[in-house]
Amino acid sequence: MKIRNKLFIGISILVLLFISLAVFFNQTFLLSFYIRETQTKLIIDAKSIDSRYNGNIKEAIPDLRKMEWNSGIHIIIFDRQLELKYMSQFQDHNLNPEPEQSLRNSMPFPPLRMEFLTQLRNFLNQLRDNEKGHYAFQNNPETDKLISFINCGYILNNGDILVLNRPLAELKESAGVANRFLMLSGFIICLIGIIVVYVVSRRLTRPIIELRDMAHDMAGLNFSHKFIAHSNDEIAELGISINSLSRQLDMSINELNHTNQKLREDIDREKKLEEMRRDFVSSVSHELKTPIALIMGYAEGLKDGVAKRKDRDYYCNVMMDESKKLDLLLKDLLDLSQFDSGVFRLSIKQFDLKEKIEEILQKYTPLINDKKIKLTLAAQSTVVNADPSRIEQVIVNYLNNAIDHCEGERRIHIRIEKSGDFAEFALFNSGKPVPEEALEKIWLRFYKTDSSRNRSFGGTGLGLAIVRAILELHDAPFGARNLPGGVEFYFRLRI
Repeated sequence: MKIRNKLFIGISILVLLFISLAVFFNQTFLLSFYIRETQTKLIIDAKSIDSRYNGNIKEAIPDLRKMEWNSGIHIIIFDRQLELKYMSQFQDHNLNPEPEQSLRNSMPFPPLRMEFLTQLRNFLNQLRDNEKGHYAFQNNPETDKLISFINCGYILNNGDILVLNRPLAELKESAGVANRFLMLSGFIICLIGIIVVYVVSRRLTRPIIELRDMAHDMAGLNFSHKFIAHSNDEIAELGISINSLSRQLDMSINELNHTNQKLREDIDREKKLEEMRRDFVSSVSHELKTPIALIMGYAEGLKDGVAKRKDRDYYCNVMMDESKKLDLLLKDLLDLSQFDSGVFRLSIKQFDLKEKIEEILQKYTPLINDKKIKLTLAAQSTVVNADPSRIEQVIVNYLNNAIDHCEGERRIHIRIEKSGDFAEFALFNSGKPVPEEALEKIWLRFYKTDSSRNRSFGGTGLGLAIVRAILELHDAPFGARNLPGGVEFYFRLRI
């Protein structure tokens, strides 16, 4: 038999059993429970009347009528001689339309049936001799089937006798309504039970379907689906085992993918390194080719005696100039090699940046004057923390570039400005702007904005690359920006 059918039969039997027990208990005990609850309520009402009743029936009538209305009870009050002082106005089968009679053959009394009158007289005579605050019930409605009222007698504080009663038919009707309601509820519960069985069966089979889907995903190398156990049965154990298998397969495949990714990165890195090596060799070869060719050509001319005596000095000067360029290129390469290897260490000191600039400009004054460049300096004494010799190398590189590319107004302006914890050095030269796409590339090795690599400025293409390495070691922001009429190079040092 399927699990769904087992659940349906089991839950249906339980529902029917519970409904049958509920009906049985209601039929057997509900009326007795109502009677006891009613008796307790009558005692509470009697004590409430006793606390507010002072013997004046006219003053008490509004409260009595209100209690009759709210609680649905009948109230009768006798004095000590069992003379009627108050009685609820109601009609009942116990009332008789015959002429009035006295309970003691002397006082007017509402028409009552003789058997009810006799029973009430005996009950009141028995209760009257008791102490104040004592109460009693007339017979037991649970055992005396002839009783149609629940009568509660209570001796008030002033000696009057209070009788509260409530029709038993109301309680029987309430019990009957409760039993009928329970039958209807049972029918509804049966319908709900069917729905519950359906839901439970679906919930039970859901983990199996989930495990099936999970197995399909694993077959497609998708291990993101995880089984969540909601119980401790065999299905949950199977799900946990499949989770473990999925996790191990996922880890193995991830490790394999990671290894493959790392291998691809290594291959890409090797390709980039190889491309950099080719570019480096090409750039160095290009830079070395011209000076070596010139040296070799002039040397052969001297050797073969082609040059006249007056041209020998020129040949020698050319060879010496090209040798100096080679020496400068090698020094730059060595500097970059030290920076890249990480073995280079800065010698950080405090020094006056303005004094350092003035010292450099003093050396360059003849060259600047010779090129008819107008130089201005706007700076005040500013002490910074940096390596003086390397910062001088940076400033010299900026200045050489500015001199080489100064055009138009032929103006160079140097300024130092303080901003918070930093001092900014900026060097502006009039001339053509740097192409926007080249502002980031000019800091790369052997990069020149002119693709022909002409030698008119005599640079190696490594100057700004060295500047970048030095300033990065200082953790100093730097850059270049186009301004109206020219270009400005800058860097910031910590004060």
